[in-house]
Amino acid sequence: MRHWITGWAGCAALALAGSASATSYQLTDFGNQGSGVATANGLNAAGDGVATASPGGPLTVYQGFRTGAGGARALQPLLAGQYTRAFGLNDLGWAVGDTRHADGWARAVLWKKNKPLDLGKLPGMWNSVALAVNRQGDVVGYSDHGARYVFGTLWSGGTMRQVGPGQTTANGINDAGEVIGNQRPYPSNGTLNCWHQPAGGNASYLPKLAGNLCSVAAINQAGEIAGGSMAPDGRWHAVLYRAGLPIDLGSLGGTMTMATGLNDRGGIVGYGLLPDGSSRALLLAPGTNPVDLNTLLDPVSGAGYQLLQAVRINDNGQIAATASKDGTTRAVLLTPLP
Repeated sequence: MRHWITGWAGCAALALAGSASATSYQLTDFGNQGSGVATANGLNAAGDGVATASPGGPLTVYQGFRTGAGGARALQPLLAGQYTRAFGLNDLGWAVGDTRHADGWARAVLWKKNKPLDLGKLPGMWNSVALAVNRQGDVVGYSDHGARYVFGTLWSGGTMRQVGPGQTTANGINDAGEVIGNQRPYPSNGTLNCWHQPAGGNASYLPKLAGNLCSVAAINQAGEIAGGSMAPDGRWHAVLYRAGLPIDLGSLGGTMTMATGLNDRGGIVGYGLLPDGSSRALLLAPGTNPVDLNTLLDPVSGAGYQLLQAVRINDNGQIAATASKDGTTRAVLLTPLP
């Protein structure tokens, strides 16, 4: 494994150049829909994003919303007065997530021009949730029959089918149709696996740094995967999978550090916990220590903000993140300054 890290170390400067060669980032605040709590979840090439707001409590208080040049706009549910959650966005501006269906259960939804389209669920399942969408409009997520039965689901060309090995969630898909996800066997025995499935092929498990835990969050057009894995030190480390092998991106020293987004130019973002348990949004690259994005914030636009998690990065180096300010959490966009 050492030769992988060494081989990538020379590319660390390129990775930073593709995402964060700027000395600082301008922060744009898209708020939290007045709820007090919001998390950023998606970003596209134009810098538009999706987020979900909630003050806590029942599902009906969730509000998915779009962010972008026009400000923040709520996404419409299938049924008036019901909740929405938004998790992914493609370069066409199509958003995915879930909302309550007339049958009383959650239903995966694709929004085109803010109009919700019911994607359905696998036969025999109660709920479905959409997590990611590619440029072709292929959507992945999961269908479930309670916590015990959860199956990765691909919606493509007007059809749906199960993907992944057994009980899984499908978390990401690229334009080539490669799908990634997590699998928690039932009973779990403390195991969490991660997997990759090429278009038209079979799923295979991705290796861990150590132990029996790994998780994946995003895949780029080259098939590189951002995620995390238990490491020999007993902590979760951020991981980049390249050619199916894990590259350790390091840790902030707390219990968990995760890579949650990557672009096609080597930029990787995520978050990490410090030993005191507080969270920091991170810029990551092979062969370098994680960089706290708070240290790169423009002091004017970023005044009073604490970046908690960075979730996505586009090829322009813009980053979708969740930040805290004045006791609330908010969806924000970070744009590199020249």
